[in-house]
Formats: sequence, C-alpha cells, structure tokens
Amino acid sequence: MHRSRRLLPVLIALSLLLTGASCGEQRDSDALELPKAEKVDIPAAPDLRTPESAVRSYLDWVSYAYATAVSDSASLTADSYEMVRVDSYIQLNREQSQCLYQRLESLETSLVSVSASDAVVTARETWRYRYFSIVDNSWIGPVHRTSYEATYTLVPPPAGSPSPGPWIVFEVRADPLDEVF
Repeated sequence: MHRSRRLLPVLIALSLLLTGASCGEQRDSDALELPKAEKVDIPAAPDLRTPESAVRSYLDWVSYAYATAVSDSASLTADSYEMVRVDSYIQLNREQSQCLYQRLESLETSLVSVSASDAVVTARETWRYRYFSIVDNSWIGPVHRTSYEATYTLVPPPAGSPSPGPWIVFEVRADPLDEVF
C-alpha cells in the first residue's frame, strides 16, 4: 500500500505531462534561446546502481521537477530529507509565477568514496539555465551559465521504498564558482 501511495504522485505528474499540462516545455539543443518554452523531455528511468549514476539521475530528475513544478517526479532519486529542499525551491518559484529550465553542460566527478552506510561523490558541474513564466510560458530574462563544486552524499533507500536502486541522494552541498542569478 505504501509503495502505491508513493508512486501515485509520480504517475499523476507523468499523465499531466503527457496530456500537455506542464509548467513549461523544452525540446532541442537551442531551446534556451527560443522565445517560448516547448515540450520538456521526460528523463530516462533512474539508474541508481552506482553512486555516480545515481547523482546523474538525480540531476536529470530534479531538473525535470524544476521545469514542471512537480517535485514528486524526482522522489525516486532522493531521500525525503533532500526532497524537502527541492520542493521548497519549486514552491518559491511558484510564488514568483516562474519555473526553471536548466541543462547540465558538464559533470566531472573527482572523488567517490563508498562505505556500507553511505557514499560521497564530489563533482564539478556546469549548467545553462533560464526562468520562464508559469502564466504564458514566455522566457524571463536571459540565459545564464554557472559552475559549481558539489558534494553529494548518498544513502541506501529506506526499507519499503519504491526506489529502484541501491543509492539515492541524501544531501547536496554546492558552492558556486560563478555568479548565480
């Protein structure tokens, strides 16, 4: 019963997206330059088999959550502790009548340590991003680019979790290397 309750919001979000009811949409590699947002692509199924692949899946699904304003869509890749942060950011953007479209340009992991209870991945990542209006899907402001040094702490999913892998993101600490807008 717990598994079906946890999957229900994800299934609802996916059905809304398939019917065209999303906060914003994107498609091609130049989409950040277009005056209107287009269709947001649904990421590949989460790959949580290794700490590195779990981080990449987390970034893909959180980006999707930010663009669609549906935080539950990232819930299979992160612990509830981290999902509070993701949901808070989405709620802040909703209050400002905007969503965030972001695209990961590069991800370089530099350290991976694994123990029985957790894993730590450090990475340098570069993003392009742009906000858009919830009201009419028009872009708000210019495209921005920024880089971060990030540390991801991963843990095994809790017992009974619908998460498909041995690793989910518990906490993210990111230090910007450039100005963030």
